[in-house]
Amino acid sequence: MRVEFWLDYICPISYKTHENLLKAIKELNIKDVEILYRSYRLESRMDSKDLKALWMFNCDDDFLNDVDILKKEYPEYNKLQYVDTELAHQLAHLAKKCSKQVEFNTRLLNAFFNEHLDISDEEVIKQIALSIGLSELNVEETIMNRPFKEAICQNLENAILKKIDRVPHIRINGKLNLAGYQSYEDLLVHLYTQKEQNEHNYCHGGVCRRRITQS
Repeated sequence: MRVEFWLDYICPISYKTHENLLKAIKELNIKDVEILYRSYRLESRMDSKDLKALWMFNCDDDFLNDVDILKKEYPEYNKLQYVDTELAHQLAHLAKKCSKQVEFNTRLLNAFFNEHLDISDEEVIKQIALSIGLSELNVEETIMNRPFKEAICQNLENAILKKIDRVPHIRINGKLNLAGYQSYEDLLVHLYTQKEQNEHNYCHGGVCRRRITQS
């Protein structure tokens, strides 16, 4: 199963949806799953350092609904302060390159939303990266040279081409699109359905066919 996840690290709705996604995958015991994280920096769409303004722009007409969700799921949302996420996205792409993307994104989101760390600080982001096993040399080179600028831009451009205009956005197996907040219960249903569809297909010699089930 392939799960694409567009997010930004200052979006609390992205944080809660990511938490629900991992919980649902674990509950369904889905082993053959690849989570691909896609950068979608909110400030790339709106030049502002006002966190509430960025959220409102991102959520558009769903802002009040998202606030209601956060009051229930993450009541500390109104204590959050704006931080620049460019460096966080740089290290996320390094983690992806090193097949550590799930560990890094989980640790990073927890650092910002639960530990209230400044993830724009070079030393903070370095320690997060090292804690999940990334090479210190690679981390320092990424912090210094910012080699993933093009990849970050391409992620956003790709989202716009796919008419993805807010985060979080989840796409499962390239066809099921889920925009905005996704509850644990809803993700259980969506993932279970996709899992069942996967298990009723087989591939041989590059040709995929529906598996014939016997009653």
